[in-house]
Amino acid sequence: MAQKPLKRLTPAHEDFLLRFIARPGSATAAYIAAGFSPGGARQSASRLLQDPLVAARYKQLIEEKHK
Repeated sequence: MAQKPLKRLTPAHEDFLLRFIARPGSATAAYIAAGFSPGGARQSASRLLQDPLVAARYKQLIEEKHK
């Protein structure tokens, strides 16, 4: 079953993205460090990165980092 797209990013989502950008090797570690549950973190982090709103914010943060 597909997950519904997010309507807005929470501070935890933003924290996840900032941690993932700072250390891009592990979305799972960034997900857990941002305060999300470690149970199923790998799959949940992957799904979160595929969300259109999260992907757009990720792209924006990467572009800002490389300015």
